[in-house]
Amino acid sequence: MTPEEAQAIHIQEGPLMGRKCLSCSNKASVRFRIFVPPDEFFRRSPNAAAKMAADNGGGLPTVRMRDGQRMTLVSDNGFCSHCLKDAEIAAARGPSWAVVEIDRGPNPQRSVQI
Repeated sequence: MTPEEAQAIHIQEGPLMGRKCLSCSNKASVRFRIFVPPDEFFRRSPNAAAKMAADNGGGLPTVRMRDGQRMTLVSDNGFCSHCLKDAEIAAARGPSWAVVEIDRGPNPQRSVQI
């Protein structure tokens, strides 16, 4: 099994279970998560932030990043290997205050056993 195949299985059985590529509806093999600071989210997109806060019981759900900063998860999607390049380009063009986490899976230089 190649590392890419292992990642596809991990994505399908793990955090994006049953999800399809956001662009073409094939099986997702790469996970993109977008985080933004809560105050920046409220300032730049007040309607979306208010709706997310209302759906969450009054406050925005936040996670603590490695540097200790609190961030809000605003997007969690998967993409297939065919749409990956376009997704990476779109993520790179995003705002500078957003953090994009791309989970490509295991390092292709290491063997994978499942």
